[in-house]
Amino acid sequence: MNEETVTQRIVDTLGNSGNINDLLLEICETTGMNWADAEALVARVREEKANSVAKRQFPLLAVIALGIFVGGLAVTGYGIAGLVSILSYIQAAIQSSGQSDIAAVQQMLVTFNVIITTGTTPFSLILFGATMLLGSLVGMKNAWRSIVDSFLETFHAR
Repeated sequence: MNEETVTQRIVDTLGNSGNINDLLLEICETTGMNWADAEALVARVREEKANSVAKRQFPLLAVIALGIFVGGLAVTGYGIAGLVSILSYIQAAIQSSGQSDIAAVQQMLVTFNVIITTGTTPFSLILFGATMLLGSLVGMKNAWRSIVDSFLETFHAR
């Protein structure tokens, strides 16, 4: 097996998220390299051919990132809905101050109960959802970069 074939096999295995140990064993058996040299070769190819590996992984990464992004939107939206609910209780309590004292106290107790039981949840959900959104975008950065770089190389070659 020549070096170009070995390199292509490494890119294929990394791009398909294959078993690295099986790949290392195959390289050792076909080329006669020792295990440490094969690991070094895989690490070098992984670094040099990162764009090719990312392009092969793009469909899977895109589906995962899209799922995380949509989940982040849902979690953030649910947190915002909870926050709006709390704010509406507070607004109702403020507006009921013109009612009888008993009604105002009852509304304030309901408001404080809602704040105490769900007070940190909407904020936590908003933070968690925003983190999911950001993580999805950052995680896809390398995959998108490889696709854009490939497109620009094609465009400049013409």
